[in-house]
Amino acid sequence: MDYGSIALCGISRNLFGIGIALFSARALLDRVLSFWLRGSWALKQRDARAGAGAMLHSGI
Repeated sequence: MDYGSIALCGISRNLFGIGIALFSARALLDRVLSFWLRGSWALKQRDARAGAGAMLHSGI
C-alpha cells in the first residue's frame, strides 16, 4: 500500500466516525426535544382538563 491510499483510508475512517457522532447527537437531540415537547403538551392538556373540571364543578 502506498501512503496515498493509507491517508485516504484514514480520512474516510475519520469522516465515518464524525458521521456516526453527528447521527447519534441528532438522535439524542430529537429524543430530548420530543420528550420536552411531550412534557409541555401534557402539562397544557392537564391544565386544560383541570380548567374544564373546575368550570364543570362550579356550574359554569
